[in-house]
Amino acid sequence: MSGKFGELTVTDLARIARANARSVQHWAACGILIPVHGTDREGTGTRRLFSTDEAIIACVMRVLLERQMPVGAMLRVSAGIRSLLAGPIRQFLSEVISNEKRAWYVDLGGEGFSAGKFVFGGIVDFVSVFEKMNKASTALVIDLTAALSGIKGNIPGY
Repeated sequence: MSGKFGELTVTDLARIARANARSVQHWAACGILIPVHGTDREGTGTRRLFSTDEAIIACVMRVLLERQMPVGAMLRVSAGIRSLLAGPIRQFLSEVISNEKRAWYVDLGGEGFSAGKFVFGGIVDFVSVFEKMNKASTALVIDLTAALSGIKGNIPGY
């Protein structure tokens, strides 16, 4: 998974994320998904193309869409995931996608502040994320093992 370049179309992302193409188009228009440079709004006949990182984000956005999250929250979460994907977690995600490990994305932040993180491992690792959480706070939790299941077999390397 390179994360830098891609040739996934809106239709590909819709299939992988199990969302409809109109939702994927909307996410791209709002900046939730970021097309490969030179393929966004380039005019008639130019298809938007997306990296494999954006496929991961699209899978998570489908979960947020089902929860009827506002666009602002989706933007915050997509930016948080994108920044985490820039780090050294590719091997862990490969294991999650192949169902070898469990993982969650947990966002403890509010509007304008992202405290999102990937949590890999068992239930003890998962629970420990919430130990220092303010009791009046709300956390957004996404089961990545389920959310990313559409990637397996649909993107080379998975």
